[in-house]
Amino acid sequence: MLSRRYDLPVYANPATHQAAEARVKKLHQGCEFETGTGFALDDLHIHPFRISHDTADPVGFLVSDGTHSVAYCTDTGKITTLIRQRLFQCQALILESNYDPDMLLNGPYPMYIKQRVRSNQGHLANNEATAFLAELCTTEVQEVQHVVLAHLSETNNHPDLVTAQVRQEIGHLDPAFSWNWPARISLDGLLQWGKPTKSGERWEVQSRIVLRNRGEAGKGTACRAPYYNND
Repeated sequence: MLSRRYDLPVYANPATHQAAEARVKKLHQGCEFETGTGFALDDLHIHPFRISHDTADPVGFLVSDGTHSVAYCTDTGKITTLIRQRLFQCQALILESNYDPDMLLNGPYPMYIKQRVRSNQGHLANNEATAFLAELCTTEVQEVQHVVLAHLSETNNHPDLVTAQVRQEIGHLDPAFSWNWPARISLDGLLQWGKPTKSGERWEVQSRIVLRNRGEAGKGTACRAPYYNND
C-alpha cells in the first residue's frame, strides 16, 4: 500500500518477493537483491545477511556510507556465527530485545505461539540480547559504539525489564563505563507510533540507546529506544 501510494520501490530477495506477491499480488516497483550480496542505493552500500526467522529468506542489513555503518537485526531467534560477524562490523546497531521469558510463559498467548516466539526461528529474549551486548563489551575486535534495543513486545515485555537486564549483564563489566538515563518522554508530539492505551493515551516509554565510545576511555550512555511492536 505504501509503495503504491507514494511510488516507492520495494527491495527484497526473490523468496520474499514471491511470498509477498502471493498475498498482495504483484509488488509495485519490485527490486530484487540476493541475500549475502551487497548492493548500492544512491550513496549507500547495503549488505543483506541471513537471520533466523520462520519467514521466506529473512535478512538483516548492514548499511554503510563508506565512513559510518549501521546494522539492523530484528526478528531473529538466535545470534548465528554469520550474524555475529556482521554485527561486529558496524558502529551502530539496532538489535531485537523482544520478550521477557517469564512474561511470555505466563502471558495470554496460546502455547503454539509461545513455542514459536522462543524457538530458534522466533525472536530474541531480553537475556539473549543483553548477553550478546555483554559479548560486545568484552570483545576488542568489534567497532560497535551505539546500540538501540528494539522490537519490544507490547504483550510480553516492558522497558523496565530491559533496563534491569542491561544493568545486570553489562553494568559491572567496565568500571569506566558510565550510564546516562534521560528523562521520561511521551510519544505524543514526538513520535507518532505506538498503540493507544485503554485510557486513550499513547504508550509512554523512555528513549534509551546503549553507547560504548572506545575513543573516550570507555565512556558511554545506556538507553532504550521508544519502539514498541507486536510479535
